Amino acid sequence: MIETFKLLTQRYDNRNGLPLLQISLNDRTRGNDMKLINSHVRYDMRRHFFTCRIVNLWNSLPATIVHASSANNFKNKLDAYWSNQEMMYNYQAEISGAGSSSVIT
Repeated sequence: MIETFKLLTQRYDNRNGLPLLQISLNDRTRGNDMKLINSHVRYDMRRHFFTCRIVNLWNSLPATIVHASSANNFKNKLDAYWSNQEMMYNYQAEISGAGSSSVIT
């Protein structure tokens, strides 16, 4: 999630070779306004790419976390938000708000 935050807030100097993440232009979104577009994939191999795995999890985050001022501030807010979920101890646990995906990145 921290890498996704860095990619979307352009914290990297050189964008060559970085994964492309598309922000939804729909202004009628619930939650945060930096929701990512969930692209349709044909093959299972593509489904496990970084850009496909993080979409549901990123879209489930509240706006207060997504609009953090720095990467360290984002990390602290994310830890506080996820502190009451069992995913820290059970890697197969369902993350609330992430749909049917239980992949942790």
